[in-house]
Amino acid sequence: MLFKTKLSSLNIPMKIYGFYMFSSCCFLIFNGVRVEAFRNHTRLPNVSQPYRTAYHFQPTKNWMNGPMYYKGVYHFFYQHNPYGPLWGNMSWGHAISHDLINWVHLDIALVPNEHYDINGCFSGSTTILPNGEPAILYTGVDAKLHQVQNLAFPKNI
Repeated sequence: MLFKTKLSSLNIPMKIYGFYMFSSCCFLIFNGVRVEAFRNHTRLPNVSQPYRTAYHFQPTKNWMNGPMYYKGVYHFFYQHNPYGPLWGNMSWGHAISHDLINWVHLDIALVPNEHYDINGCFSGSTTILPNGEPAILYTGVDAKLHQVQNLAFPKNI
């Protein structure tokens, strides 16, 4: 597990999440990420997944969350049930890339194992704090099925 979760009483409206996603896209574009980078990329041979994308990140299964660029590496997080395509046990998967084409899937970043997210780690976003530390803001569902805003920090950087 990459991130250690901490309870926070943040009340962040969805407008901030939307603004963050828009800002992330602008950041990537203004820092030289261009479509031309994909022109010389060839598909992997013997791949029999005709409905998967060829050039855009796609998790191995389920939903996607926000990207983050940190210390020269692109990070992508996605909502994920590691036990199958069923609702429940919602966790956050994690993948990294240096070129936005080739991705390496890492260990699960957020696992619903604390009292404030025991029923799932749901939508959220990533950010870099003013001190340079990365953080994840996400919605957890507690034992009483209340949605709780949580703040997570990496435990291994």
